[in-house]
Amino acid sequence: MLKYLIMAATLLGLESCATVDQALAPQPGLDTISITAGPHYGASRQVSELMISSDGRVRFQGRRSSEVKSLIVGQEGYQGVAAALASYRLPNAIPACSEWMTHADSYTIVWTDPTGASTTLEHYAGAMCPESQELTRILMTIPTMLGVAD
Repeated sequence: MLKYLIMAATLLGLESCATVDQALAPQPGLDTISITAGPHYGASRQVSELMISSDGRVRFQGRRSSEVKSLIVGQEGYQGVAAALASYRLPNAIPACSEWMTHADSYTIVWTDPTGASTTLEHYAGAMCPESQELTRILMTIPTMLGVAD
């Protein structure tokens, strides 16, 4: 019995760390780009999530808020983000870096097409090669571009 109580408590604890919100799920029938940012360490961590769809709708949840904010930036806003990230979309790759710093954010970028097929790029902002630093710079400017910077 004690084993089941411990397992239930563990599952409830993990559920409280979950960050997936239906309002931030990719929109069916549209191209979407989702960006999740958070500390590189720890199982339960503060994250921010941003999703922009090809119709120009932005959904954003900041690190310090559980509220999902929505706004419309138009198709031009989506095209700006898509163009900024185009050279990093798979099958393109960032060269492996040999120098790293610690305690930097990790990013997950997910491109989803209208059929629901997606490609994912994991990025660690602590990588010190120039290509990685440029992607980090771009990722840090996207919230400001879209008007959702914390």
